[in-house]
Amino acid sequence: MNAREKAEILRFYENYCYQISMYLLGNEELACESIKKTFLLLAIDPLFFNEPHVAQKAQAKRYIINTSLQLLNK
Repeated sequence: MNAREKAEILRFYENYCYQISMYLLGNEELACESIKKTFLLLAIDPLFFNEPHVAQKAQAKRYIINTSLQLLNK
């Protein structure tokens, strides 16, 4: 899978992650930072891009919640 295909998959989850992060943080700047960190983690996860959609969505949700809460606790 090339970088363009990976970017398309990540873009598919962008709004979903943004909604979760904004709900948790209530701050657009922190939400964007959380999404960046989440997508970097997902991009280097060797299994993420080979999983079915349901598993990808669950993984994205776990990562965005964790990164959002880390930013909230700073």
